[in-house]
Amino acid sequence: MILTLTPNPAVDQACGVPVILDAHGEELRLGLQAKPLAIKPNAQELEDLVGRPLTCPETILEAARAIARSGIEIVIVSMGSDGAICVRGERAWRVHSPAIERQSTVGSGDSFVAGLAVGSCASSRRACGSRSCRSPRGSPTHAL
Repeated sequence: MILTLTPNPAVDQACGVPVILDAHGEELRLGLQAKPLAIKPNAQELEDLVGRPLTCPETILEAARAIARSGIEIVIVSMGSDGAICVRGERAWRVHSPAIERQSTVGSGDSFVAGLAVGSCASSRRACGSRSCRSPRGSPTHAL
């Protein structure tokens, strides 16, 4: 299993590669059309995607379930120090974050997705790789 993080999951999905999409705005909206295995928006990105306020965990869960019903197998919504909500099919989990002294939130979402990818690979005992792209409009692409 190779899990990729890419703003264009259609290419990887067409090749049978499971995709975790971590994008926002138009890239997230367009990426959903390719039906990636999983998406990982934060609460604000999910709110922007669904076009309405998501003011509590219950409304975030409702929006995540709606996206899962549209054909996305796994929807994980990170909520900063409030943890995350994970939806897979009809099942849902609330993950609580440990209390820490925050220094910076830069890279937190990327680290979350990396942990998800590595955990998925470890549980399947298969190879794992990732690709990171900042933007389809000419920013550098880094293969890991």
